[in-house]
Amino acid sequence: MKQRIALIGSGPTAIYTLRGLLASTVPLSITVFEKEAVAGKGMPYHPAVNDRAMLANIASIEIPPICETLVEWLCRQPDAELDRLRVQRFAIDERAFYPRVVLGEYFKAQFDRLVAEGVARGHAIEVRAGHEVTDI
Repeated sequence: MKQRIALIGSGPTAIYTLRGLLASTVPLSITVFEKEAVAGKGMPYHPAVNDRAMLANIASIEIPPICETLVEWLCRQPDAELDRLRVQRFAIDERAFYPRVVLGEYFKAQFDRLVAEGVARGHAIEVRAGHEVTDI
């Protein structure tokens, strides 16, 4: 029987925790409970609570990479996505400050990638978006 682990929330803390858990060579059964309808963005970076112009208070170089750095992820985005995020390709830099919603999109992409990689490595991962945990 696989060891069962529950993560409550799917923001940055849960994402970095998930990354650490997936390093296990023993297959795990991980359930992620997320209150919001979309998992991976985290409340501080969710577009519902942030104006698109609101900058994060952390430069991209200070964000520990998950599967890739924020700059690497931004550089991979097509021009249409950068336009949607209001990021100019020529201004992408590791010392730049980006809108909070950009970090939310980055964290969501990294979360989705971690889940896919974890499943491919034999872990059972269930994401329950839209599930608020009220008691343990």
